[in-house]
Amino acid sequence: MDAQKLRGEIIVTILLAPALWAQSTGVVEGTVVNSVTHAGIDGVTVEVTRADGPWRTSTTTDPAGRFRIAGLAPGKYRAEFAHPEFTDPQPGQTEGMSFAIGPTSEPALVRAELQPLSTLRGRLLDSDGRPMQGVRVSLQRLLHQGVYENPTDKEGRFEFVDVRPATYVLAAEPPEIDGERTVLARTYYPGVLDHRQAAPIAIPAGEELAGFEFRIATSPAFRVRGKVLDSAGRPVAGAMVELHSEDPFACLSQRFTLQDGSFEFPSVLPGSWRTVAKLYPAVPAIRQVKPAEYTPAGGGAHEAAGTVSAAASGRVETTLLNTYGESRPETGTPNKAAQDMMERAAEDYRAFIEMNKPIQKGSATFDVKHQDLDDVDIRISPPFDVAFSAVREESAGTEAKPANGSVSLDAVDPSGDSVNVTSHGGDRRFEHLFPGRYEVSIGDGEPGYYLAAVMLGERDILGREFELASGAPDIRAVFRSRPGSVKGTVDSGKPATAVLLPRDESLRDRHAISKALCQSDGRFEIGGLTPGDYYAWAFERFDVEALKDAAFVRTLLPRAATLHVNRGATATVALAITPWPE
Repeated sequence: MDAQKLRGEIIVTILLAPALWAQSTGVVEGTVVNSVTHAGIDGVTVEVTRADGPWRTSTTTDPAGRFRIAGLAPGKYRAEFAHPEFTDPQPGQTEGMSFAIGPTSEPALVRAELQPLSTLRGRLLDSDGRPMQGVRVSLQRLLHQGVYENPTDKEGRFEFVDVRPATYVLAAEPPEIDGERTVLARTYYPGVLDHRQAAPIAIPAGEELAGFEFRIATSPAFRVRGKVLDSAGRPVAGAMVELHSEDPFACLSQRFTLQDGSFEFPSVLPGSWRTVAKLYPAVPAIRQVKPAEYTPAGGGAHEAAGTVSAAASGRVETTLLNTYGESRPETGTPNKAAQDMMERAAEDYRAFIEMNKPIQKGSATFDVKHQDLDDVDIRISPPFDVAFSAVREESAGTEAKPANGSVSLDAVDPSGDSVNVTSHGGDRRFEHLFPGRYEVSIGDGEPGYYLAAVMLGERDILGREFELASGAPDIRAVFRSRPGSVKGTVDSGKPATAVLLPRDESLRDRHAISKALCQSDGRFEIGGLTPGDYYAWAFERFDVEALKDAAFVRTLLPRAATLHVNRGATATVALAITPWPE
């Protein structure tokens, strides 16, 4: 076929595509109801997106909660729902909003339940029973990220409206007063200092809860001093020092070291603590911007260290906004000036990311009991890389061949981040690691294989915490063929999701949660499983984050089915719906 004829056929195809799309007669229709009253919800925005492209359309529900969208071409779609007085579907439920348009004229049917938002009110008092004004009170989700915050009024009252139904802890956070020996401390409802003694508050959907009154507590406080030193024992000025407690809900405290490397936290409560010191690079200014546009990460770390750079996040966001504003609407392609701005913004963003990577880091742990501490020294060191490879095997002991799968390293250190595999010209490695404890989570799998082991030298570290330091041996992921699978049924006429979790707690992370949406007849199938023992449930709705909490999962075990998955085999299971705990 000559080039001229090919170009003509391409043009004809492009011109015909809108007409072909316009002739599409697929329909999706359904109802959005209140999960409590089961009445239809008026005014819900229904947005439908095609799974394999940017096409989308939207409509709103009528007073009975019904909607209908026509003119859909055959394919897979996803529906999302939004209303200001109701919550969107819980994490882990979103696949229940998927549907397919087939070649027949039968409409796709979708039914969604949204939960009405709730309200919680209470009052904060001091130790003598007097109202406390202007204290920040937080409502923090117990098993998933999410927090609501409000200050108390002159009567000590606080209120949280439009709250997502879930289980929370309630805390009062008085302002820090440095140097005081007795301080007002972070206090949890019903009036305790220890977050483990806080009373969980289950907030049902569509409820108004009141009467949550508690008193702020006091605690002795002590001074903590120390120095940040480099690997040669020299003091480090301008380092950011973070103070982490065992309380997962507590606010982070930060200080910056002086010229002699010293730092001080004047009022620290009794308990176990961890300090993390980070030294950031001095990056030359890339582009001149107004100071108001620049907000350095970490609350001014670069100003304190005298290393402010103009590669600011605010500038990047503004540039990108201007870029899209100058795009050609008929094609969606940026013009030359907009393209240049995009490239400059990308350069600024890369520089901003680099300047927010610490060039040295270290940590120290200590306990505060009944006296000041003046000798908490933190040694910091530069980062290092660890080489990574992935191989696939047909069975144990057979010849290993290169694979495309990967894993992630998650720092156990509270200030650490996940580190993914990067690739440079065929070299694969974990970059910018600091000494400390890590654990492995599954990254991208090798299709048709399961992750059998992750080797650090000659030691399998899958499901275990391990130490990493400069000079560590290579990490190798081993994928093995013939994974297992599960087929089953759910005895319910409602949409449900089947969920599998490894019985071994050490093997659970967000990637190890296997799930599948049940078909209209209740059947489901889950493949690609690592051989072993599993728990299985069927939920109408559930929270993926909560399933990563081992203590919470134990509360679900009495309702779980158990099964064993053999390599290359299919296990079967019959499930009943398990109500999700509120």
